[in-house]
Amino acid sequence: MKFSIEVNRGSILDLINLAEENNLKINSISQGPINEEMMNIKIDLADSSKIQDLDNFVKKIVDSNSMNSCERI
Repeated sequence: MKFSIEVNRGSILDLINLAEENNLKINSISQGPINEEMMNIKIDLADSSKIQDLDNFVKKIVDSNSMNSCERI
């Protein structure tokens, strides 16, 4: 499953650690700037990921900063 994540003042390492905390395996991950404060991170998670783990992952991303967004692509 692929997600596009827009984060404010986060890092790619934070998302890797968050995925590991939620028992998610990352197939690939890339990042690019949006502006000085925001970056876009595209993350491809293994299809074997459980829905509950994915829901927790997305919720933690959005809850960590009101500027963050996460959507499936």
